[in-house]
Amino acid sequence: MVRYDDLDLGREADARTLLKRLEAAAENACGRRPSLRGNRPGLETFLKADFHDCRAAAINNAVLALKAPVVTRLFAQSAAHQPNQIANR
Repeated sequence: MVRYDDLDLGREADARTLLKRLEAAAENACGRRPSLRGNRPGLETFLKADFHDCRAAAINNAVLALKAPVVTRLFAQSAAHQPNQIANR
């Protein structure tokens, strides 16, 4: 759960703060960035893609559930999501 009762989601600065919190929560929920070393480049590529998909979905779903226009706009402008994720919903 990500706290945001201390933020005014109509303000860009607070919306950015919330997005950073959501990114951190998504990284924790998705198991952190994988960092395998060794002779398994295929596995590392798969795990990285899985992590990034999980992270993108978690953040996207949280932003959509908030229904906060400033947060949604900043998220759509950021590199933290995959293109067209919000538009496809």
